[in-house]
Amino acid sequence: MPKDWLRHKAAIARLYIDEGRTLKEVQEILHQQYGFQASTRAYRMRIDEWALRKYKPREDVPEAEESFTVPPKTSPDMKVDSIVTPLLPDTLSNFQIMPTGLVPMPPSIFQPEPTTDLNHVLQPASHNTIPPEDPMTSTEILAFIEDLPPDPQALEHLLTKWQAGGSSIRALRTLLRIPSYCEWTFCPQTRRPQLFKLMEMYVPPNEQLEVGKLLLNSLCSTGRTRNSQAPTWLILWNNACHCNDWEGVQNLLYDNASQDAGELFVTAALVVCAERILQQIHKRLRALAMPEALNNECQRFEADQLRQNYLNILEECRDKNLDLRPSLYKQSLEVIERDEFNDDDQRTLRRLTLADECRHKYLLMTNDEPMDCQNRFDANAGDIVEKGWTEEANIIVLNDEQFVEPIPSIESDSPSPDFSPLPHDSWIQSAPQSLPTPAADPISSAQTMVADLMERFKYLRGFKLQVRSILIGNHWEFFFFDRKSQSPPQENLFDLIVQHIPEFEQISLIKAILLACSTISPRQIEPALSWFLQTAHSKKWADYRDLVQQAYVDKYLTPNMSSQAVKQVVDSMTLLVGERMLKDLKILLMKNPGSKARGKEMESYKDTNKTYMAILMEFRSRGLEFDQSWLSFALDTM
Repeated sequence: MPKDWLRHKAAIARLYIDEGRTLKEVQEILHQQYGFQASTRAYRMRIDEWALRKYKPREDVPEAEESFTVPPKTSPDMKVDSIVTPLLPDTLSNFQIMPTGLVPMPPSIFQPEPTTDLNHVLQPASHNTIPPEDPMTSTEILAFIEDLPPDPQALEHLLTKWQAGGSSIRALRTLLRIPSYCEWTFCPQTRRPQLFKLMEMYVPPNEQLEVGKLLLNSLCSTGRTRNSQAPTWLILWNNACHCNDWEGVQNLLYDNASQDAGELFVTAALVVCAERILQQIHKRLRALAMPEALNNECQRFEADQLRQNYLNILEECRDKNLDLRPSLYKQSLEVIERDEFNDDDQRTLRRLTLADECRHKYLLMTNDEPMDCQNRFDANAGDIVEKGWTEEANIIVLNDEQFVEPIPSIESDSPSPDFSPLPHDSWIQSAPQSLPTPAADPISSAQTMVADLMERFKYLRGFKLQVRSILIGNHWEFFFFDRKSQSPPQENLFDLIVQHIPEFEQISLIKAILLACSTISPRQIEPALSWFLQTAHSKKWADYRDLVQQAYVDKYLTPNMSSQAVKQVVDSMTLLVGERMLKDLKILLMKNPGSKARGKEMESYKDTNKTYMAILMEFRSRGLEFDQSWLSFALDTM
């Protein structure tokens, strides 16, 4: 019936042209989703009638707005797949033939001025330029792309050949620094695959947000005016870039973009806009913090309103699981701690909660690389230079070879086993012959040391350097895990924290210390520290539970600290490891929801969900305060 075909014309065009599906696949999808039945021959007749083509126009046809010619079937050299198909994975038939000629491009973009070196690339009938076989490294991808004319194939090729681990991200960043490779995005692209859809298909989940942010930031920085024929997502992004109101940005993206561009585009766009707005507010707050501004009642009121807007955006980003760049979390501490004009209890609790979350986020994001501390400590030294959110995406801190040997199971009738690290040169360095030389101006007072550590933790200024300096013995009067000497006596800093820090702040501080210690390379064989490192980097929840059995705790922690300090350390370690695992488990549950799981997938889903719930139950049994979004997600999956 004609009306049925017309009603499904848009869906057929999207599947057949935009997504590059075969007629058989289009037929099956429409039958499953809409109950629309028709023969393959009927589909072919309608596609011919609507002039839907997957082919590139012949080069002997004059340039025209909507004129293109379908090459004869006997001329394979004129097909786009003679150029594009080698650029795409062989395993994906969806993109075997990519439409590039259906929508005209400006001559400066579509046909760049040829050079002698590029003549063999610009001739469609030539097959001399063939990319290397799969898999290609990011260097090979970038080298091949740079030899091609700037067009959609460049980014599409990089995305479809994506290599996890950060190398492809560096190639993408290099590519986006070349303006000509981004120009094509300002042209009509209604018949090309959606870039964010390609990201969802080929880029690992833990790198998708970073890749989306890179692309959107490059488009926002160009300042070009988008035309009305640009893709819908690009028009929406242009509007969002000119909106300085957070509510307006959310309404714009959620109302118009979620269905057309997909969830990844909306998430990346929200993060980029949130970072931009937060930076603008912070800049204005610094101006209002000048002494002359503090004496003006109107400007004080403006500063208070801006600060509340800043905190609201931070809370919404937390609730939506939007990860900002690390420097913004450190910058936010300055804003949160200056919220001093209203000291009611609710506002104070809000500040404390947000501050702890910002510190943990910052330390987690910048704690991805081992650090070898030196035998000195500069009290005025800044913190470790943070790695930007777009620098290294998937760095593995400790590989399997760096972990210590597994601890044998504990038998009821045998004493707790000894713990011996692997003799790996890069993991355990040679032990020093004597105790480290005390610092030039050692901190002798326990209270002064704790106060200094707490102050560094408050603003994250030199905090990790201080922790690691204590850990390797630069401050010989104090220690965390392994006592360096009985004479002179040393004080355990976890004990001092329990004695001198309010109880509601102890877990946050200890968890931050453990996180800073988790990537240190021991300078000597230290059993308790080595046990902690293996425990902190447990890959499975069952392994972690085995390592924190009472026998191990009694062997490695109890001799060095009080029972109250032991409890706080184990609780903090449980939160640290549990939250890391919950994040990974959540990704697995979202990727393979139970509603779609069958057979082995259902068994895997049940095991993943069981582990997720076991971690939450452990938190509850220990009386730990944790992010309630973990519990909300568990209820949603049920």
